[in-house]
Amino acid sequence: MVASRCQRVALRRCLCRWMLTTIFSVYCVTAFGAGNVLFENVLVSRSGDTTTVEVRFGCPTRYIDHFPLFETDRLQINLSRLDQCGAGVFGSPVREIRIPAGRAMARIDEVEYVAKAGTESLLLIRFDRPVRFSVRQRGGLRSLQLLIETPTTSDAAETKAASTLEPEKPLILPVPVPDTNTIDRSLERLRRAEEAAAAQMARTKTQPPAQGLFAINLESTTDPISAESIASAESMAKQQVYLTDIILSGQSWYRLRSGFFSAESAAQAAAKTLRSRFPDAWVVKVSEQERDNAGKHLVSVAEDLAPASAELIEPAIRATASNQAPVTQPDSRRLSEAQIAELMAEAETELQKGNFSRAVQIYTKILNEPEHSLSADAREYLGLARERNNQIAHAVAEYRKYLDLYPEGEGAERVGQRLAGLLTARKTPKASQRSPSNRSRQSPWETYGGIAQYYRRDVFDTDSTGEVVAQSSMLTDADVMVRRRGNRFDFSSRITIGHLYDFLSEDEGPGNNSRFYNAYVDLQDGELDLFTRVGRQSLHTSGVLGRFDGLQVGYDWKPDIRFNVITGYPVDSSADSIQTERFFYGTGVDFSQLYDLFDISIFYNRQEVSGLENRQAIGAELRYYDISRSLISALDYDIGFNTLNSFVALGNWTFNNRMTLTATVDIRKSPYLTTRTALIGQQVTTIEDLLLSFSEADIRQLAEDRAADVQTYSFGLSKHLFERFQVNLDVTMTQFGGTPASGGVPEMPDFGTQLYYSANFIGYSLFKEGDSSIFGMRYIDSDTSTTSTLSFDSRHPLSNKFRINPRIIVSMRESTINEADRWLARPSLRFLYRLGRHYQLDFEFGGEWSSTDSSVQTIDTSSYFLYLGYRADF
Repeated sequence: MVASRCQRVALRRCLCRWMLTTIFSVYCVTAFGAGNVLFENVLVSRSGDTTTVEVRFGCPTRYIDHFPLFETDRLQINLSRLDQCGAGVFGSPVREIRIPAGRAMARIDEVEYVAKAGTESLLLIRFDRPVRFSVRQRGGLRSLQLLIETPTTSDAAETKAASTLEPEKPLILPVPVPDTNTIDRSLERLRRAEEAAAAQMARTKTQPPAQGLFAINLESTTDPISAESIASAESMAKQQVYLTDIILSGQSWYRLRSGFFSAESAAQAAAKTLRSRFPDAWVVKVSEQERDNAGKHLVSVAEDLAPASAELIEPAIRATASNQAPVTQPDSRRLSEAQIAELMAEAETELQKGNFSRAVQIYTKILNEPEHSLSADAREYLGLARERNNQIAHAVAEYRKYLDLYPEGEGAERVGQRLAGLLTARKTPKASQRSPSNRSRQSPWETYGGIAQYYRRDVFDTDSTGEVVAQSSMLTDADVMVRRRGNRFDFSSRITIGHLYDFLSEDEGPGNNSRFYNAYVDLQDGELDLFTRVGRQSLHTSGVLGRFDGLQVGYDWKPDIRFNVITGYPVDSSADSIQTERFFYGTGVDFSQLYDLFDISIFYNRQEVSGLENRQAIGAELRYYDISRSLISALDYDIGFNTLNSFVALGNWTFNNRMTLTATVDIRKSPYLTTRTALIGQQVTTIEDLLLSFSEADIRQLAEDRAADVQTYSFGLSKHLFERFQVNLDVTMTQFGGTPASGGVPEMPDFGTQLYYSANFIGYSLFKEGDSSIFGMRYIDSDTSTTSTLSFDSRHPLSNKFRINPRIIVSMRESTINEADRWLARPSLRFLYRLGRHYQLDFEFGGEWSSTDSSVQTIDTSSYFLYLGYRADF
């Protein structure tokens, strides 16, 4: 039966294997031993005013809590590794630092992952300025998402500018003397605005306010809303227009909003009609309190507009009478050069993605600023965006305006050619006439990444062995991405590699080894809405269980429906070369904003190993988010074994009093049940060898015997206390089932129920602005022991470039079965020094002292570690 099955799949597997082996032969990898990579990747993408940072883990990792809850430039996320992943491996913390590609979009300096002894992990994210964010976990528990607010409007000023940037010099521009017609037009606009406001007030009095909770945020500013904005909102909005304010980090913010809508889709449709005047309007879900209080803060032109308009117009009238230019402020610019450059980069992204309307909005916003170094480029590419959006008349006008303003400009020849092409009915310019939208980058190719080198030394000393050097090695990691954006095709390639050089002798150390984390090529076809990635990559959706060498293809059939196809060879370790023993293929469909409420993904995935069915799974993931709540649920069911491999549900709810509740239900097989699970505890390492001793049915039974049932339930609470304190509480219950004896593998007893209680108290800026101090308590109650742990972790910025991080952990474990008690103390001190924005030095040292007392003997151990290195990015 086995032979016939092999014959049936031989031709199909041979063809696929030939194709994939040919593609991947460019990167054969040197093996360095088994082991999971705990921290895989950080991906950054942006859509509108939100930047998404996806952190991918090498094993199931549960989110516990984070702090601070809302706005910060230093974020800590507490995690717990599941499935005994990495448990008990590390005597001292293992640290990995990533400086991800595209981090500027999220205002990230670096992402640091710290794997502690046991199952605890930390994710530390440092931003170059305070940001507002939310944290989401995906249902597969192998990735975490951060949604970071990065508005391109004046909302961006709500976050504090980076202190390392030099203040900009005031820009004084000559202001022409307005003529009488200019003043008359200003007065006419004032009159029309007053009439529109009166009509709006009349409508407001006769129409009851909507009962929905969705509104449109038209404008946010640290100064009172201008009369012009109020008049425009009153004349354009069909709903009531109101003002609201909020205090963030001690700064007052004023917001102009229009509402209310019962559905988000209705608010989005209304926002489109308002973006001609408010190009960066965005939809927000408000609280019931704000909706109920909005009627008390309705704006009125008669009260709000006339005095402000008089302040704008009267100086011009007086200046005309004296034949002098009106007095202006030294700097009327709202955006800095850095913010303008960021907007230019985003506009280029939208232009290349085909979002021409959005590009038009951004370029228009840039041109609303006083003349600056990028005005000419913005003018040229505003015309190009309008041209590609089939707004030919507008494009012609913009090109002509460019030639009037910059007849000797760098792009004058290109603009003239485009204008001539439009006037002779040519819709698009020749490829040779295209150019980047940034004067400083003459090539469409981009290359960026980083390199890090760290020396690690671990020394252990016990009563029985004496002092032993467990590790003395140099770790080198490099991450390089190359990207080219075209009018139709976007190309990118990424390679992430690592190397460990062992300074110990062959008998003492593990030896040198290399790792390939990523090595892939992407191609995006903007016309066909087709995405292709081929190479070594990681994926935790569509039933894929992590790293593989293969191909994935995505097709956006509609804006809210995407089809996915995946195939390839699974990889156990980043040190492995292509492993053709296993082969998989799968397909899936993603539905976005189904009924304006949910995102749903469904998949089918089949995997073969040595001619046998290794895995045949179906599953789905459901995601629901609103402004204060989220629910994620994922299911993976193996129809071959007729077994549930995993079911996960995660929810959180943030209340108006700044309290957040989280809950998790996680039911799974550990490890995942596949035919290959039968190899656990056997003397052979391949299914082919196991077939020499067992039948296919016996092997599948062995696999079922080795997969234990694990259930985890948790509940957490986070609450801000006063201005500078936060408390995080978490309770978790885990039941780890046993496995029977079979196939020569002994029985694994049931671990019973373990209860974890933890509390963290956090204080901010207690000694110096930007510092944080965390006092933690943890208690573990299991059937065999109880463990109490106290910890203190403090981070102090001594300057903009230099910071220190002292930590200490004290733990006491009491055994209930052999009266063996163990206490442990682990202090450490870390120094970080930043050389500009591209280089960082890192030095950490620490130790551990423990003593285990039993009725037989007392064992004392000690150890110390040293960690020294640098990180450079380009």
